Amino acid sequence: MSQESEAAANAAAAAGETVDLMDWGAAKQTASDMTRDVIVADLERQYYAIQEERDTLQSQVEKVRAELQTATEALRVQQDLERQVSNSKHELTLQKQRTVSLEEEKKSVQERMDRIQAEADNLRAEIR
Repeated sequence: MSQESEAAANAAAAAGETVDLMDWGAAKQTASDMTRDVIVADLERQYYAIQEERDTLQSQVEKVRAELQTATEALRVQQDLERQVSNSKHELTLQKQRTVSLEEEKKSVQERMDRIQAEADNLRAEIR
């Protein structure tokens, strides 16, 4: 007999009652079973709550992955466009430099032509 059973039996005997130890054991087993059932039910509730939270988090992860993929694609497109703009600006700068160079060359040729024309006019005037 366990100490608790003895203590309960002694308390009942002191009160003048007779305690059937078999009933006490059955009551103790019933209480143990009920406690176990409550713990199991609580654990099942926690399990389903955690499972639901996991499903929610997995859904959120999938949404974030999709958004990340979209953002990555947008960033790649933006970088491509920036590269194209940079290349276009570089080409424009080169074209401007070529234009300035050609204008300077044209001016130089024009000045030479003017000098040659003036010299030709002087020679014609001397010949006359």
